[in-house]
Amino acid sequence: MSGQAEEWVTLASWLRALQGHVIEADAAMQVRQRLAWREFQRSLGNVLSVDLGEGIDRQRNLGVTEVRLHTTLEPLPMGIIARTIRAIRGWMGMPVPPRNAYRVPTSRAHAERWINVTLTVSREREGAWQGAVVTEPPVPLETSHVSKSIG
Repeated sequence: MSGQAEEWVTLASWLRALQGHVIEADAAMQVRQRLAWREFQRSLGNVLSVDLGEGIDRQRNLGVTEVRLHTTLEPLPMGIIARTIRAIRGWMGMPVPPRNAYRVPTSRAHAERWINVTLTVSREREGAWQGAVVTEPPVPLETSHVSKSIG
């Protein structure tokens, strides 16, 4: 274990933060695209008093409609040695990982215990964002934790 204390967040809050990053990235991209469309329209100008950019549906061409993020996590080992270390750390007042804790896989040794997490962030027609999470096998998002170091 490293000398620095590891911080943990719920899997649900980690996924909400990821969704927020997707929305922020799309908003920044939309601003750049709007500026590019304005410049494009200015470059067309008016030919015989006809706005050549008038028929372009700029809203349909802004941003993305769906982003899918996938990651694989493994549960922290909770064998006898890990449980003993956890108990000693708790007894000494040191931070201990939560019981349902996951991390980025460190080896392929226990791939059968991994969970696959897929976050799908999609924009509705009105422009609102929706997030959907699928974990295989299913895990409780509010009571499972991940290390902040993987975010």
